[in-house]
Amino acid sequence: AWGAAQRGGACRLPTEAEWEHAAVGAAGRRFAYGDAFDPLAANTHAAHVRQPSPVGAFPAGDTPEGLVDMTGNVYEWTASAWGRHDEAADFSYPYDPADGREAPDLPDDVRRVMRGGSWNDPALQAHAVYRGFDHPGGRGPDYGMRLACG
Repeated sequence: AWGAAQRGGACRLPTEAEWEHAAVGAAGRRFAYGDAFDPLAANTHAAHVRQPSPVGAFPAGDTPEGLVDMTGNVYEWTASAWGRHDEAADFSYPYDPADGREAPDLPDDVRRVMRGGSWNDPALQAHAVYRGFDHPGGRGPDYGMRLACG
């Protein structure tokens, strides 16, 4: 509701596929800013900031399309389901939007996918296709969100 009021249109969490497409672009980058890990391009464990940074504080990490902070800083919630178990995803790849992972009425015991890594994570978890997860009510100092508005 807040995002809609700010933007004047509907806002929602992106699906996992939308988030990944925005991060890797048409080129299929490994990180949102390119293929090689750069500790100065994103707020990850390697940057030694040890807390979330203001949006845009790492301009070298911007995507070529102009998106900011798609690598590191905070894990970003998606609307997509991971599943009920930590050990293995109930909803994995290949991505199939018709398999129930995008159902809006999933119960709270179904974990949701989080993407992008955080200030507290190594390069592996900042990789654009790394899939984190938590329960929808999960909170943490390295959790955040990005809205898809239109």
